Amino acid sequence: MDEQREERPQKTPRFVSLKWKVGIVVSVVLIVVNSLIIYVAYRQSNEQFFQQKRDLLHQQQRTISGLLQRDYDLLTSFASFIPLLGDHSQAASEDERLRAVLDRHSALLGLEWGITSLSFFDSSTRLRYAWASNYDREGHARLARQAAETDAPAGRIDCTQNCVLTLAVPQLEGALRGGVLVLSRSIADGILHFQRLSGSEVAVLVQQPRQADSAGQNRQRYLARWQVAVPALSHPAITYDVLQLLQQRYTFDELTDETVFVQLRNQWFACLLGHDRAAGEGTAFLVVSPISNDLAQLDQANRIIVIAGVFGLIATGAILMLFLWKPMNRIRQLVTALPALGRSKFEALRDALPVRSGNIVADEIDVVVDSVQHLADDLETALEARTEAEQNLVWLADHDPLTNLFNRRRFQEIFDRILALGVRYQRTGALLFLDLDQFKFVNDLSGHQAGDALLLLVSSALRDTVRHSDILARLGGDEFALVLPESGAEEAIYMANKLQHEMKLLDFSSSGRMHKVSCSIGITLFPDHGKNLNDLLANADMAMYQAKEAGGGRWHMYSPDELAKELLASRAKWRERINQALIEDAFELHYQPIYDIREHRVTRYETLVRMRDTKGDLVFPDNFIPVAEQSGQIHEIDRWVIRKAIDRITENTKLSLAVNLSGRVLDDPSLLVWFQRQLQESRIDPSNLIVEITETAAVANVQDAISFMREIKALGCRFALDDFGSGFSSFAYLKQLPVDIVKIDGAFIQNLKSSEEDQLFVKALTDVAKGLGKVTVAEFVEDLDTLILLEAFGVDFAQGYHIGRPSPEMAVVL
Repeated sequence: MDEQREERPQKTPRFVSLKWKVGIVVSVVLIVVNSLIIYVAYRQSNEQFFQQKRDLLHQQQRTISGLLQRDYDLLTSFASFIPLLGDHSQAASEDERLRAVLDRHSALLGLEWGITSLSFFDSSTRLRYAWASNYDREGHARLARQAAETDAPAGRIDCTQNCVLTLAVPQLEGALRGGVLVLSRSIADGILHFQRLSGSEVAVLVQQPRQADSAGQNRQRYLARWQVAVPALSHPAITYDVLQLLQQRYTFDELTDETVFVQLRNQWFACLLGHDRAAGEGTAFLVVSPISNDLAQLDQANRIIVIAGVFGLIATGAILMLFLWKPMNRIRQLVTALPALGRSKFEALRDALPVRSGNIVADEIDVVVDSVQHLADDLETALEARTEAEQNLVWLADHDPLTNLFNRRRFQEIFDRILALGVRYQRTGALLFLDLDQFKFVNDLSGHQAGDALLLLVSSALRDTVRHSDILARLGGDEFALVLPESGAEEAIYMANKLQHEMKLLDFSSSGRMHKVSCSIGITLFPDHGKNLNDLLANADMAMYQAKEAGGGRWHMYSPDELAKELLASRAKWRERINQALIEDAFELHYQPIYDIREHRVTRYETLVRMRDTKGDLVFPDNFIPVAEQSGQIHEIDRWVIRKAIDRITENTKLSLAVNLSGRVLDDPSLLVWFQRQLQESRIDPSNLIVEITETAAVANVQDAISFMREIKALGCRFALDDFGSGFSSFAYLKQLPVDIVKIDGAFIQNLKSSEEDQLFVKALTDVAKGLGKVTVAEFVEDLDTLILLEAFGVDFAQGYHIGRPSPEMAVVL
């Protein structure tokens, strides 16, 4: 069971002025852009600061290396200078002579040169002399052997007890030639000199296992995690704490040659751990540079950047809003004025539109204002034209375009109300159904223009004869209906006689022929003869045929018993004539040419069925088709028409024929199978066969019509919709029906050159059909002027007496 859903009221979105939206967007954009600029400047400033600190620490590392290299150079110079020192003693050996020289110049060695120890090894690397008792004898011996082997100086830094630089220099000449002189010098002075030069602290780190502590190492200066001792450092109160903090955060390898920044007791330090080849593999130098003051300056610079960015943002936003404020106000005025356009208040719109900014230079807002003004002018003109067109369409919807009488739809609406009032208040009335006698002969002999002129003459006479309270309408063709409200049989008979008299007074001639004008009238009374429009019209129609069979030019009052007998007898007679015609093959096809307007030649024909009576006279389909449809004989007639058309195409394979089928074809389920078999047996091109049914038949059962059309097209044939436009909802059905060809009802073509309404309708119908990809055919083309108009409207094909009359033989063999 379907649940009914309550419709939720649509919430009206909250209105926010465009100027505030622009202001917010501009502010957001400015904030984002300014923030990015500040961020980039801040980031660049920080990166530059820290990069400078890294570069400074690396430079200081190089300074330490330079100081070490200087000490190396000094020791090398000392080693070369010592053999040259004079000695006035008469020593018996070189050892004694060297000892005497060194003892004599010990003050120079220790105080002036800063040498802490000195030893001499002969060419066999045996210790021949040692000055200073506390030194690393084994280390001196190793360096002496290394220098002797390489015949080049060899040095190292030893920080086991005190940081000293030891250098072994081979003696290549002089009194000590062949031996190796080993000298040691403390680097503490170099460290202090570095601290004075750079302002940074430095620490010497020596890798050694922990058990070395027991050998006398300073326990407070051993970093257990790194397994390094710190034998020498500047400003121990700060530097050693920094070392301990670094030990907690980094491994020794992570810190090597990497600049790190740490904070200790609200002070920031930049640290770099490096090695120097001259110091040996186990010795490293840590440079610690205080940067708190520099960071404070960096923070001050960053604050200036942020403050300047904020003030720049505010100033830029204010300037932009100042420039945008006036245009935004003009846009607000435009937005406020635009709703008046939707309400068609054009004067109010013009008064509310903003004033142009100037006549010399225009901007986009001026263009929009001008466009709105032009649009308002165009809409005002279009609205007036639309109102007029709507009035015309309303009139056309209720009136017949030829006679200006009520049409069938409007007649039915009014008659339904009259019947409802009659039933409710027990009021009587009469319905007169009029049909012109021999009207078809007027069309056949003098053309449809003559028929239209006769219809105009008759409608004018009828309008002048009836009362203002009577309802007069044209139902279609030459059929008229007249309703006499609150009238009985006497009033109806009086009006019928009066109308007959007026018809006889009419003189009508066309093409040199005089035509007698008369009509047959069927009379029904309501509610006695029916309580709905369909029953009353059907009874009036039967009564009218009674009048025609009585000779025409008279009226007949509906009588249920009498009319039923006569009607049954008439229908039985026609059924017998139709059966005899089917047996004796008394039907024949007539062909009316269809003219291709663009190619200016006849390209196909429409087949029209006729019947010959026993005298050999031609009987038109209006006489036997209604009976055949009621009796079901129409199915045999449809098959006969299709079969004959296929035979004719078989004789001429270039021939294209349009076959008219009745509306009852939709009720014949076996037709499609039979049709397919006929096509297969004949082997004709199915596209040469066009199947037509009327719009009225298709609309009566839309779904069956759509299914039938699709199956016909599946066989390869084309499909045409005949008499299109006769229904009020033609355009709506055109989109649904899968037809290839649309044949415009002749009622809109007959007066095309003189009727603007018909021209409007035909042009609109053609445009719609073209838009849906369908071919258009105009019927009842009676003259060259109409054909020229159709060509201008884009209609594809035309047929009518101007092109050619129906004939048993084709005028042009394709």
